[in-house]
Amino acid sequence: MMTTHTADTAPGRRTFSANPAECRPELLLPEQLECARHLFETFLRGLASHYSADLLRPVTIRFDRVEQIRGVESAGEGITVLLDLAPFPGAARLRFGQAFLCIAVEALLGASETRESLTEVDLHVANGLIETAIAEMQRVWQSAGSSFRKVPARVLDTRPTETREVNSIVLIAEVRVGAAADTLQLILPSAFVRLISGVDAPLDTAREREALWDALGSAEFTVEAILRADLRIRDLLAFRPDMVLQLPHKSGAVVEGYVNGAPKFRGPLIQNGNSVGFQIEAWTGEDKPQDDSDR
Repeated sequence: MMTTHTADTAPGRRTFSANPAECRPELLLPEQLECARHLFETFLRGLASHYSADLLRPVTIRFDRVEQIRGVESAGEGITVLLDLAPFPGAARLRFGQAFLCIAVEALLGASETRESLTEVDLHVANGLIETAIAEMQRVWQSAGSSFRKVPARVLDTRPTETREVNSIVLIAEVRVGAAADTLQLILPSAFVRLISGVDAPLDTAREREALWDALGSAEFTVEAILRADLRIRDLLAFRPDMVLQLPHKSGAVVEGYVNGAPKFRGPLIQNGNSVGFQIEAWTGEDKPQDDSDR
């Protein structure tokens, strides 16, 4: 599932759906996307200048779109460079389209034949272009207080790969060398973009806040009231249908209530019509005020 903003359509302000199931609080705000786009376009302008000089022919690199992705997203053919992020504990991916690299290698080697794939020698030549891109990224992103470091073990990977960040953005540019066109992609964790943008994600309206709370309110969790007792193995093995297990609790004694396995409140079990209820007397969490009886 993805959300796409094109270069020709400015993204509008994000709103939450009135349907709680369709709320997407993990999506970045337009201001956060704009920050990432600005840095990416600055990087593209510098890279186009470097590549034009290296290849001795005009190279144009133009921002195309940004996509917000969830789950697994196929990256297609090309070369992917894995980059450590700093100070963020994560990784970015810079992906070069194979068609562009084939044309660039032909220009650098002065070859006349058209390449459809890259040999080991071609990869060594292409590595210079990749190092140039990483150096330009480092220069641009330092202005946002972050840096990129190439991971040596994953410098070049020509196999089709997949993006496995649960919440990421993909910044996509069109690369043109003469009449040939291809893509250049930068894949960043959404949390990293939030960090460098310095833009918080407040809920702008009461309607958005209400929709988000409705979405959170539909989440389910397990509540348990636990009665504890120590048993001997021989007693456990002697259990039979209709036997009564005597517990070291008096009727109406206070027991602990667990939410998703964590103790959160305590109170007695009570008779509630034809069923048993749990009467909450106090929260056990330190962030909740305690009743006078608990002090």
